[in-house]
Parts: sequence; structure tokens; C-alpha cells
Amino acid sequence: MRPECFFDACYRGIIAIDDFDCNSSKELKRVVCSKLKHLVTLSNFFENEIIAQEDFSKGVVKCLLGVSNRKFTIGFVDAKYCVRPMTLLADNHLDKNKPIINAKIIID
Repeated sequence: MRPECFFDACYRGIIAIDDFDCNSSKELKRVVCSKLKHLVTLSNFFENEIIAQEDFSKGVVKCLLGVSNRKFTIGFVDAKYCVRPMTLLADNHLDKNKPIINAKIIID
């Protein structure tokens, strides 16, 4: 799948395991399958209450922004004039010791 089609496929709920090259590793396939169950519900992500946090980090993952609907968390990195998704983690992984704000997502 071309990168420019990835978000649209997720948003439309038509992303599938066949869209990923997982033949090299059973562990990679397990991780992709785990993330895929959240990717197919991405359009619903924006309909729920969203919480956000700047300077999001989890393990080795370091992001400019983390957003969560309390079911999963998306980490975004700086892409010059916008932010782009970098990671997706099951559950809410925002740090309770840092400021967390309610957010409204605007897709343009």
C-alpha cells in the first residue's frame, strides 16, 4: 500500500493484514495484527472524547504529541508543517504525571 493511501484506508475501515509485509517475522505479524484491530476503528477514534499530551514518550518511542481515546493511543511526530502519526499503542499510555488536556481533532 502506498503511504499516501494508508490513513484513508484506516479511516474508511478497509485496512487489512494483506496490506502489510509481515512474511519476514511471526513477531512482526503479531504486532501488526494487534495494531490492526485498532486501525480498523480509526474513524470512530475521532467521534469519542480525545485526551492529548505534549512530549509523549513510552519506552523508546518519543513523540511531539500523544492522543488517546482511552482504548488506544496514537503518537505523532513533527513533519515540518504538520504532525504525522508515528506509533499506535493499545490502551491509554498518556503519562498521568504530565498535563493531559481534552482535545478536539480537526482533520483538514
